[in-house]
Parts: sequence; C-alpha cells; structure tokens
Amino acid sequence: MKIKYDVPIKKLSPLPLDGIFSEVIYLESLKEVIEFLKEEKEYYFLGKGTNTLPIVSRVNTPLVIWKNSEILINEKQIIVSGNMAIGEAFQKVRENNFSNFIGINTIPGTIGAAIKNNATFLNYSSFSNLQGVLVISNGKTKYLRADEIVKGYRKTNIEGIVLLAFYAPIKIDENYKNYIDYICNYRKKQPFKNTLGSIFKNGKMPAFKYIESLGEKYFENKCFISEKHFNFFEVEDGCKPEDIYKLILRIQKDVYLQYNCLLELEIKLLK
Repeated sequence: MKIKYDVPIKKLSPLPLDGIFSEVIYLESLKEVIEFLKEEKEYYFLGKGTNTLPIVSRVNTPLVIWKNSEILINEKQIIVSGNMAIGEAFQKVRENNFSNFIGINTIPGTIGAAIKNNATFLNYSSFSNLQGVLVISNGKTKYLRADEIVKGYRKTNIEGIVLLAFYAPIKIDENYKNYIDYICNYRKKQPFKNTLGSIFKNGKMPAFKYIESLGEKYFENKCFISEKHFNFFEVEDGCKPEDIYKLILRIQKDVYLQYNCLLELEIKLLK
C-alpha cells in the first residue's frame, strides 16, 4: 500500500480539471484490497473515474485505487478482476477468440462498475453470460450468482465492491465483424475526449431530448454541452470542478421548470 498526498485531479480523472485530491491510497493486489476493505474507514473507491465528478477544487474524501488488474481465460470460464477496464478485458478475450464484453467495450469504465451499475449499450449488457461475482461489503466477502442479482435502470442490488466477475466464454461467430462495425459507427455520434459520458439518467423521454428542447447553448466557463450529444459535457483544460457542478444545477433547474421533471444524475459527485 502506498499513500500520496495532493494529487492533481487531472492525473486520475478523464477530465482535465484544475484541483487536488488530498489523499490517494494505492492498493496493488486483490489480497491487499480485501485486507484494506475489512476495516471500516471513510474512503471513495475510484475505478477509471468515468462516472465520478469532483465538485470542489480540493477533494478531502480519501480515494482508494486498486492498481493491478488480472484476467484468467480458458475454454470453460473467464475470471476477471473488477478493476479491469472493460476495453482491456474485451481485447484480452478477443485474442483468445471469444467475444465477451462486445458492445460494452466502448464504455470507458471497469468491469466491476459496469456490473454494479447494470451498464448497457444498445442491446449489449455487462450481464451477458455472467455466471456470478465475488463482492466485499462491510468487510465480508460473498459470492452472488447472476440470477441473485436484481437489476434496475443503471443500478443493481449489489452492495460494496465487485472483486471478481465470472463469465462463460462466448465464441466469436460469423457476425462478429458486423457487430463491431455497427458499434463503432454508432459511437461516432458521441464525444470521446474530455467527457464523462452521459450526465443524466433518462426520464419519461431521453435526457438529451429534454435538454435539446430548451433550445439553449449551455456553457459555464470551460465546460459546455456537447453539440454531438446533449447529455454529454465537454471540458477544456483548466476547467474548475465547481463550474461543471453549476452547469448541472442550471440544467436541472431549467428542465424542472419546463417539464416538472427533475433529471437524476448518472454520475457520482465527490467532494
């Protein structure tokens, strides 16, 4: 375990934000993660940071980062650590002629976060061929079968941290290339750089339609609504966390006044 202090936010976030994480705890192995999480401490477990938004320039909540990810692949089973990036897991299984994680491979987060938050893309799901997960909550580890996990919109009943995920392998078939081309072409409609992805959950209609219908170009200093997709923010270098939060509050207020609908956040706020 290593601890660093006063780490720039932009080093750990996909956003080039000005600001500081006061304390960052780095854990190396699965064993070290389990030992650390057995103790009750105040912390925020950070994956790839793609669903996390700091809203103050100095974040005092201690961060925990699990550094080394692992994956085991054979003909009968795929076992992947919860901290592995989905895109990396997708590449690893593809090298072994499997197509697991197709579709969700374009989501720039971790396997564990994707499962816990029921991540989907088009008709592709993080639960495809999932057998079960090993989680740790309140210092205790527990195995959950896939059929024990209750799924909702962008959420599940999983508590704690996903340590390991177990999948049945899916062989690459003759339609694989068509799937990849379709997914890549669809993703071109959305911004990739300096963004967290979708900010708000959908309501009675998609969140981007609420925002688009207001007919306003929303911006706050170096943060603005993407012209490619109205539920994505794009951020320029040097943006302050507080500016993004102001923009979120403005949009929520305007949508509520127009539609009597409070847009819920799809991201988590950190301060």
